[in-house]
Amino acid sequence: MEASTAERQEAEQRQAQLAAQVAAAQAEAAAMERKFLEERAERRKVHEQLQVLRGNIRVMCRVRPPQASGESAITYPLPGALCVQPPDKRSQEFEFDAVFSPHVSQAEVFDEVLPLVRSCADGYNVCIFAYGQTGSGKTHTIFAYGQTGSDKTHKALPMIPASACVR
Repeated sequence: MEASTAERQEAEQRQAQLAAQVAAAQAEAAAMERKFLEERAERRKVHEQLQVLRGNIRVMCRVRPPQASGESAITYPLPGALCVQPPDKRSQEFEFDAVFSPHVSQAEVFDEVLPLVRSCADGYNVCIFAYGQTGSGKTHTIFAYGQTGSDKTHKALPMIPASACVR
């Protein structure tokens, strides 16, 4: 009898220790969750402040590569600027928030709009609008199929939806 009473007391002590460990782990998990939620709210706030500072409206220009039969009439004098020099005409210079030359990859274009995607995921209204003549590459730029990560399952997704899976 004494042995079973001692074993029972030992089991009760062990159970009390385990219950205390579980309670401590649950308290730590709750504290970590609170900290995570606070940090996430702070990240959203700072990210939105950054977006406002960068400007709620941004104009970017992606230049299509020249046709195989012709030379480009476009030069890039400064970051965010391009100069158009048509043959036998006066040159014109334009400034944008970002200019993407023909050699820029889809990933570089996507990296420039990724903050807008994050804003959308945070619940803010976002519009990415592509404008240009037929065949100028709007669909190619916006949808960018097969350009994300090395995972074969994401090759058929456009970059923005794939970013939710890959990034």
